[in-house]
Amino acid sequence: MTRYLSSFIITSILYSIVIGVFFYAYSNQKIGLKKEVEKKQVSLKHIVLIKKVEPELPIIEKKIVEPTPKIVKPVEKLSLIHI
Repeated sequence: MTRYLSSFIITSILYSIVIGVFFYAYSNQKIGLKKEVEKKQVSLKHIVLIKKVEPELPIIEKKIVEPTPKIVKPVEKLSLIHI
């Protein structure tokens, strides 16, 4: 029984040392809190807007060309029956 008790004490001491090292390491770090970003205000009172002038493009007139009508000659009816 003393063998198991001594093993338990040795492992408990080792684990407590390891856990203590982690707590010591993380206790020295500062917790980072989010800093509030200051909102900047922009004043538009002193801004002068200049209207952009676009150059006038020359107007090109397109002529509509109507197709010439096709002349169709009337076809005489040929009768196949002769009386």
